[in-house]
Formats: sequence, structure tokens, C-alpha cells
Amino acid sequence: MTAEIAILNKEGVALASDSAVTMTLPTGAKIKQSANKLFALSKFHPVGIMIFGNAAFMGIPWEIIIKIYRKTLKKRKFDELGQYANHFLKYINNRNLIPESVQEKFVKDTINSYFIFFQILIRTELMKVISPEKENISVPNIKDEMKKITPKVIDEHYKMWKNAKHSAVINKNCSITIKKKYKKFITELINKHFVENLNLDSKNKLHEIAGFLFCKFPDNIQNPDIAGIVISGYGDKDLFPCVKTFIIEGVVENQLKYYVDEHKTFKITFDREARVIPFAQEDMVETFMYGMHPLNRIFHFDFINGMLEKYPDEIIKNLDKYNDKEKEKLLKKLVKSNKRIFDNYTNQFGKFAVKNHSRDIHRVVSMLPKDELASMAESLVNLTSFKRKVSMEMETVGGPVDVAVISKGDGFVWIKRKHYFNKDLNPQFFKNYNMEVE
Repeated sequence: MTAEIAILNKEGVALASDSAVTMTLPTGAKIKQSANKLFALSKFHPVGIMIFGNAAFMGIPWEIIIKIYRKTLKKRKFDELGQYANHFLKYINNRNLIPESVQEKFVKDTINSYFIFFQILIRTELMKVISPEKENISVPNIKDEMKKITPKVIDEHYKMWKNAKHSAVINKNCSITIKKKYKKFITELINKHFVENLNLDSKNKLHEIAGFLFCKFPDNIQNPDIAGIVISGYGDKDLFPCVKTFIIEGVVENQLKYYVDEHKTFKITFDREARVIPFAQEDMVETFMYGMHPLNRIFHFDFINGMLEKYPDEIIKNLDKYNDKEKEKLLKKLVKSNKRIFDNYTNQFGKFAVKNHSRDIHRVVSMLPKDELASMAESLVNLTSFKRKVSMEMETVGGPVDVAVISKGDGFVWIKRKHYFNKDLNPQFFKNYNMEVE
């Protein structure tokens, strides 16, 4: 995991990233504090890129991809930042970069991982049935229970994937192609991971899900191996800075599966003068911006909503003079009123947080010079790092903070940048770097 941030105003955009990277192994997790996640996308023009999530794309470290792309881009420039982003996405969707053998491995690994995920869900449901904590329940035959639970879990996920939006950038026939091409492999996985005598309907749904994995984005499930890329700066005709964020999964059948994260995409205009955008681990930045930790806010709203949901029943129980029909009618009115009260409360709560916290911060940010934008970006990343350090959580944010500022006039400028080598011992590195620029 990581903590990254982009802070924009009319002066420019400050980018900051920590250096922590988590390596997950079968025996546990290892955290290193030396990863590079912030880069110049062009050596000649004011464009930068940050990476969060998976440190590699289809097995290739992002740092390698970005630096090779930079050599390919050379001095080429585009009118708008979005054109830089589209050009980069087109580059990584290249069969010369990602050969078909790698794409096939990605498909097989993804389907296998999802079917293993199914097993975890099924076992979780099974434990609810055979839990020894439940009184007066005899331990059922586990195989019989598995046969009951498995189709239910499969059906639930099938409906979720079926109703999910199809990716706008993936061919509509991609799902059918995957099912046909990998039919034998999917069948083998079903026989390996699921109960014997699984009904035909459930098997067909698993084949459908295997195809959906590569062309749809359901709201409540996200591939743990996805990566986020943040491209920021200016196109040649952009007056003010912009940030565009993409969530990327991989390349299948020579098609890149990704979507634009609209919530993390922003362009400074004459009317929209500042924005603070956190990425990956956002909790401490949200606490700073809105005055309450996100988990506290969720608990707060859930508790009040639960209390309001129970309240009508408690009232109805104590109304002896009403008959059942009248009580039912009154209950519906109370439930409707409570929903209106709760919706109004959450709306007013949000307005209060904006008025008393984030609005004033954004006003100040809109006036900050470039050096203070950089200081603020670094401080907010350090705030998240410090919180992890003084809590019992894993220190998934930490290490040196890389900071850069991109402005229209000065371009991409490093404020802080770590190196894995001693600069004094490697003058040739900087000589070679500068030769490429000349």
C-alpha cells in the first residue's frame, strides 16, 4: 500500500509519494521502504505520473515501462493533458510490450484466483452454519451443506457480474471469446475447486463469470492486483494544471482493461481554483480535510440509521388503541419519515464539514505559492506515515517522501528525490540523463 497526494491551484500541481511497498508472500508480508512511485512522464514537457496499487503491470515494473515510454515519447508534445494520458495507455496496450503468452497467463491466473476467492466465501458461509457457538443446532453433514451453499454463492456473484457495467474500452464480444478460448481450462478449474455433482446451471454461471472478469467492473469487487496511475500537469494549450486518474487491470486479447476514476480526475479552471486529491490510503487526509476519520463517520451514520430504523417498531408496539391495519399504515409513515430525517441529517452533516473544514482549506490552497504547495503535499503524506507508526497497524506508508512540482513555466521540478545510489560516486548517471535531454 501507499499514500500519495496531488494538490492543485492555478500556480501548478504538487505531487508527493511515500516509498513503502508491501510484498505479499505465502509465508507472510514484507514491507520495503525504497520504492519509486513518482516520475516525470516527459523529460521535455510539464507532465508527471504517479503509481499506486500494484508495483508492476503484467509482470513488468512500472518504473521500467515509464522510462522506456519516456524514450519513445522523446520531444513529442500534445495540446491537452488527456492526450498524453491516452498516448501512454495506447503504449502499454501494445502486443510488443505484452506478448500473447503473458496475456494468456494473466487470464488463467485471474480466473484461478477468483475461483479460490469463491472457496473462501463458501467456507465463510459454511462456518456460520456449523459454528459451535450456536446452541441447539446439530452439526450437519458438511458435504450436504456445501452442496446447498455453493450454488447460492455462485448465483449471487453471477447476478452481480451480469448487472455490472461493461467496460467502455473493451470489445463487447470479449467475454464470449474468453469463454470459448479457455473453456477446457475453466472446466478443469471448476472440477478442481468446487464440490462434486455441482449442478449444470451453476457450472454455466461460473463459465459466464470467467468471461465477465475481463470486460466488466462491478461496484463491490475489485481485483487486488489492479494499479492506479495518476497523470498530471499540462498539455501545450492547457493554461491551468489537470489530474487524470486511471484504474488499470491488464491486457486481454490485446485489449487494455481500465477505467477513468472520475472522482480523482480534476482540472483547475477560473471557477475551480484548488483541489486536494489523496490516493491509496486516504484516511488521514480525509480526517484533515473534513474533521472526522472516515471509519468514525461510517460508524456514526450506521449507528444513527440503525437507531432510526428500530424506532418505529418500538412506537408501534406501545400503541394499544390501534388495530393491526392501522398500525401497519402508521409504521409505513414512520419509516418514510425516518428516512427523510436521516437523509437530511447526512446532508447537513456533509455541508457542515465542507463549511467548517474543507472549504477554508481549499481557499488557502488556491493562494499558495509553488514551494508551499510542495510542503503541504509532503506534510500530508508524512501525516499518514506517522499515524501508521504510532498505531498497531502495519507500517504500509513510510520511507522517504518524493516531492515534485509541475508548473506551466518551469515544467517538472523535483523538490525531494531519493536515489538508491550515492550521487557523488555516479556522475555518469546525471551526465547520461542530461545528454538525453540535449
